[in-house]
Amino acid sequence: MSKLLSKSFMILLIGVALVSCEKDATDAPPLIDAEDLVISINENSSYNQRNFKISFEQLFDSDMRWGIGFSHEYNGQFKLKSSDLNYSIFGDVGNAYQNFEHFYNDLGIITHSVRTYSNPRFRSFTYDYEYDKLGYIIKLTEKYNDQVMGVVDLEYDDLFRLTFKNYEWIENVQMEDQEKFEYDTEGQLITWIYSNNTNRVSFIYENGLLVEVEQYDLDELYEIGKFYYDEVDRIIKLSFEDDYTDFEYLAGEMNILDYNEGLLVHEGLYGDGFMAKSSMSYVYNDEDLFDYCSQVQINEQGYGNELKIFYGEVNELVEVGRSLITEWHIPSQRPIEQKFLNLNDEVLYINTCTMLEEINGEYSHWNITDVKWYLADGTEIEKSDISEDWVLKLSIIYDPGSRKSNDSFVNTPQTIFSLMRL
Repeated sequence: MSKLLSKSFMILLIGVALVSCEKDATDAPPLIDAEDLVISINENSSYNQRNFKISFEQLFDSDMRWGIGFSHEYNGQFKLKSSDLNYSIFGDVGNAYQNFEHFYNDLGIITHSVRTYSNPRFRSFTYDYEYDKLGYIIKLTEKYNDQVMGVVDLEYDDLFRLTFKNYEWIENVQMEDQEKFEYDTEGQLITWIYSNNTNRVSFIYENGLLVEVEQYDLDELYEIGKFYYDEVDRIIKLSFEDDYTDFEYLAGEMNILDYNEGLLVHEGLYGDGFMAKSSMSYVYNDEDLFDYCSQVQINEQGYGNELKIFYGEVNELVEVGRSLITEWHIPSQRPIEQKFLNLNDEVLYINTCTMLEEINGEYSHWNITDVKWYLADGTEIEKSDISEDWVLKLSIIYDPGSRKSNDSFVNTPQTIFSLMRL
């Protein structure tokens, strides 16, 4: 809590005491800052808002703490209401990428929080908390639709910095089993160890900014990344040897360009809340000559409903066709109908599929089945009957058994940091 809020809270309590009690001021109990209030849960556990925040701010994206920050909202009683996770390295565009709404029991203890994203398509999760004697979070239980997805045990050093995460992950949920964290004398994260001690990342700073990371596999250094910033500490470049990413800041937007060995391979436009607005993927042949570019326009609901394909040159793209996703399977968030249009907006083909649920014990997943192609008039055809190669390149409903993925066109491309989990 800021000093201003603390002072306001003190004044409020004094005012209440004066109008509600005629006792002499010397008989009044000492005033307690809301941040200092300790609520006993049992002999081994208590709740304290200040210590909750200290531990809470270390739990999520723990390896990204050099590039994130939190902002908190309070209710009229100065109790924590909600928290935003902000990607401060992206300036204003990175604000409120994630939001946590906090929930209390009758004793005034935060029992759980619900995490949502700026992209409404991303799933929300619930996190239940357990506390130690001082009110620091020592156990985190992640739930989705009331189903436990994983349990995380947490440990801190004498300065209450997070040093250890141990995951007990549930079937079909892939998570690191353990993470360890080490710090320098200034409290900056300098080592992140994950994947059961097999991978390690070292962080190097200058003037409080991360400037270099070293990635190790079984103590063998295999990659070094360098970070560059503008005058307001926004990241503008990240380089890993021949691969690099440029960050361009526009009015209320940010453009991210990924290069692989000097070739532009991806371009993403982001708006407020680090919300993806469009994504462009550049494809090259075996001789590194440009083949085509596919673009996805992402709507406010987070779905990529319109796709376009371009030929020509990287710096002089020529649109040759587009497609519309006209139906989604909501439980799996996958497209089940895609229409292909020429430059005159005439429908050429329609691609459909159905989704089949496969149940494995308490868990289930969806499989694509019964993929079909049609002409605009509804006549069913074979995929081999399609003569326009751009249609097949733009198709994102893949045949069962195919290794082609149809997720990348709707999800925010995760090519920004090769080691960080955004």
